[in-house]
Amino acid sequence: MLDWRIVPIVQRAKRPLIKRWTELATSDVATLKLWQTKYHDCNWGVATGSASGVFVVDVDGEDGQRSLEALTQRSGGALPETLRSGTARGEHLWFHYPNHAEVQCSAGRLGPGLDVRGSGGLVLIYPSIHPSGVPYRWPKKIVPIADAPEWLLNEISRASNPKQLS
Repeated sequence: MLDWRIVPIVQRAKRPLIKRWTELATSDVATLKLWQTKYHDCNWGVATGSASGVFVVDVDGEDGQRSLEALTQRSGGALPETLRSGTARGEHLWFHYPNHAEVQCSAGRLGPGLDVRGSGGLVLIYPSIHPSGVPYRWPKKIVPIADAPEWLLNEISRASNPKQLS
């Protein structure tokens, strides 16, 4: 079983059902079973960051796809094969959380339609239902989560720490 820290989410929403979810998200099977009984129709989320060992690049729609293509072309690199899960508007690209870098959450800083969910972040997973009514999906062929290429980590770091203008 994965060591992801999981948290129950309001049904057809993206808001955690428990307060202090960043502290209480867990991989403990007994706690997850208790939450499943108490919140039987809830959505489920993975707390991203070092504790779960993952971060996610959220690619939303055509804008996100174009931004991701531009990012890869600009970097001269390619993305490794990694776990990709389906969302209402696109997909989540899953990567191992790096030991040597901090991955912050950001929305649109890498490009239009590209969000990063790292430390302190949360992503919904199957069997959750997006507020639009579209279910989250795992791919038919599950591939292992890959390490992010250095160029991607560098781009995320640059986007998270924009230079201050004087």
